[in-house]
Amino acid sequence: MKLSEYMPQVPQMQQQMADLNKQISLLEVMKSTGDTGAAPTIGLDQIVNTWVRHQMAYRQQLVQDLQTIAMSVEEIRGPVSHITSEVFRRGIEIHPIGENPDPEERNRLKKWLADCNLFDQSIEEVLRQFHHDVNTLDDGFIYLAREYKDEGEGKITSRLREIRRLNPALVEFDLDQAGLPKISH
Repeated sequence: MKLSEYMPQVPQMQQQMADLNKQISLLEVMKSTGDTGAAPTIGLDQIVNTWVRHQMAYRQQLVQDLQTIAMSVEEIRGPVSHITSEVFRRGIEIHPIGENPDPEERNRLKKWLADCNLFDQSIEEVLRQFHHDVNTLDDGFIYLAREYKDEGEGKITSRLREIRRLNPALVEFDLDQAGLPKISH
């Protein structure tokens, strides 16, 4: 079955879009000639960067599809879950690096291990999610929210407020007009 059999208006809409794209391209050429009459440059860089920008537009859907496949296909879900379980089998252990650690720092660290964000997740839960993302998507993002304080005399201190795992489907790369991750913002 062809798409046009399900939706007969698609070929007409496609032709209208192609005509509109031709007209826009003609306007771009006319605007870019200016006083010198130089035609716009179209080369490999333009084609590749345009392709990258288009792919970034579909990144969220692609990541969501990969997440759905990883969770619904047993041949993928089973091994990934087993690997994650083995990595975190013994939990997270913290050992002091020096003699006589500060008890206040130890208590603060234990609190962070048990509750590291507004969702009352432990660090192990956050890291398990991150580990799953890396194994299924090859992308993983952890957000460290810090609070800064100006102590005066040029001294700035900070403290960690929370640690979160960011869903890779919701993370966008900051690309400039050429499709390069540079300084667009």
